[in-house]
Amino acid sequence: MASYRAELFTRFRNTALDHRLQQIATDGSQKLPQRWLESVRANLKSGAPTECLAFALAGWIAYLGGQDETGRTYIIADPLADTLIEAVRSTLHADAVDAVRTAVRTLLEIESIFGCDLRAHTRESLLVVESVTPAGNWSSYPPHRHDTDDGEQQTYLEETYYHRVSPPQGFAIQRVYTDDRSLDETLAAYDKHVVLVPRGYHPVAAAHGYDLYYLNVMAGPRRTWHVHNEPAHEWLLQPGASVATDGAR
Repeated sequence: MASYRAELFTRFRNTALDHRLQQIATDGSQKLPQRWLESVRANLKSGAPTECLAFALAGWIAYLGGQDETGRTYIIADPLADTLIEAVRSTLHADAVDAVRTAVRTLLEIESIFGCDLRAHTRESLLVVESVTPAGNWSSYPPHRHDTDDGEQQTYLEETYYHRVSPPQGFAIQRVYTDDRSLDETLAAYDKHVVLVPRGYHPVAAAHGYDLYYLNVMAGPRRTWHVHNEPAHEWLLQPGASVATDGAR
């Protein structure tokens, strides 16, 4: 993988090649069944992780919005463009939080892309949660993780966060870190950003003056949510704790 990545970057730096990044997403409805879905099916069947594959799909869905983070618009080059735009465009540019769920559900109904089996599997294995964090507050807090299958103590769930910020020029702060700090990242999440949580704790803070909505999509071998709280901060859940929590999950 490392050698392939290095070769890919070398290709992108070669100005003699007339190749644009937008070509990667062009005709996505035709490429996904050939290059992505079989890997998803294979991983689901074997119990292998799917978070990176899900992250790639989230990136494609964001592309279908037709607008980048600077507000620049571009054309969706796809034979199913009209259908895809109808399913997704309202999600990425509207304030209604239910639009996110509606768009994902509508996309999964397109059998020429996703078939019938993945839609059925999604109903069996996905947990979808919406959270609204008022300005200046924390959520996914106290910090918790769900990266180990440990019966009723903890379930293994991969997770993504799709952030929406109001007003949209604001931002949130999200940490993703493990006990041994082999993973320790602090991210600025802006409107329409997607954050992948491969493992570890993942608390979120909404900046002062900016309300935060995010859509969590979690998937794992069991459709159950049991978490392990970070011991250093678990005291916040005890009765009589001097610092009030906001009740977010």
